[in-house]
Amino acid sequence: MEYYEHQAVVDLANLGMPHFRTGSREICSPAPYDTDADFVVLDLNNSGRFERNGFAITTEDRREEYGETNFETYRRGEVNLIVVHTWESFRAWKAATAAAKQMNIKDKAKRIALFQGVLYGNW
Repeated sequence: MEYYEHQAVVDLANLGMPHFRTGSREICSPAPYDTDADFVVLDLNNSGRFERNGFAITTEDRREEYGETNFETYRRGEVNLIVVHTWESFRAWKAATAAAKQMNIKDKAKRIALFQGVLYGNW
């Protein structure tokens, strides 16, 4: 069964967890729609609701691309969740997303480099 961005928006709102869209659909102008829909979700209680709601954990699959991280990733259909566990991390992701969007960084490697700098000080 496919799962699309508009369904994720409704489901994330129903979970009551703070979240926002990130990734190329949010950052790039014009937005590409041949990519995944990415959301950052704040899970302060490490509730594990995502797998119960049909998402598969993909954190290990992402390590090679992103290196060591302090978040988990989940996938369902075209939707990726980036799950963080502190307000500090949530705000850092939001700042990195806003900066990348302001600069309209279309190159994925450059977006990753910006996020590494903002999130972990890896400039």
